[in-house]
Amino acid sequence: MSHEIECEQILLVQADWDGELSAAESAAVHSHRRDCEACARAYATLELTRSAMRKVPPFAPPHSLTRKLPTLNRYGRSSRTWISGIAIGLAASAVAFVALRPDGSQTAGMLVDSRVRAAQSSSHLLDVVSTNQHVVKPWFDGRLPYSPPVKDLAEQGFPLLGARIDVIKGQPVGVLVYQAGRHQVDLFASPMHGSIDAISKGHERGFNLIQWTTQDAMLTAVSDLQQQELEKFAEHWRAAP
Repeated sequence: MSHEIECEQILLVQADWDGELSAAESAAVHSHRRDCEACARAYATLELTRSAMRKVPPFAPPHSLTRKLPTLNRYGRSSRTWISGIAIGLAASAVAFVALRPDGSQTAGMLVDSRVRAAQSSSHLLDVVSTNQHVVKPWFDGRLPYSPPVKDLAEQGFPLLGARIDVIKGQPVGVLVYQAGRHQVDLFASPMHGSIDAISKGHERGFNLIQWTTQDAMLTAVSDLQQQELEKFAEHWRAAP
């Protein structure tokens, strides 16, 4: 028995959740989802899938079972990891949509894509141009459903240039832009349970990334600065009032 798709854009919803759409396409799907109950329900189901996968506890197989997996051990793979993978798959299959949770490398790729797109167009690099944190912070009011933390690091050698709003995984995210000598640092500020997955540190296509959290937000700095210099930026940011 066949079933008609409730909305022809549901597949785009899944593509958006997987991070496969451009920023413009993602923004269009996000806008559509606000008015489409079927697509909103589909997106919520995908989020439930990710939540279920994150809650699967590690599983240590009994010794009697690991002895029966010599082929895996021969190639240096842990049978515990193999069993945990099966458990995750079973948990995900219990949800209507079966989808893979985006990993850190995919998230890093999306943030670098955002950084590169912004740099290609001076009109999009900054939506608001100001070195004053007391101008930039209220600019976000009414444009985002949360208030990104804004700090001025001019005395530490990283003056604030302004900010913009970008779309990551279908959700609007505030981006603070700082000058770092001849380089720039894009600081993505997402709510703690927002659209940016935890990646800690990383390197993607010539860009370094470093991530930390505050009480209310997750901050991810992206720059072509050397990793050591980017870590200094993060240290100064955390220490600033």
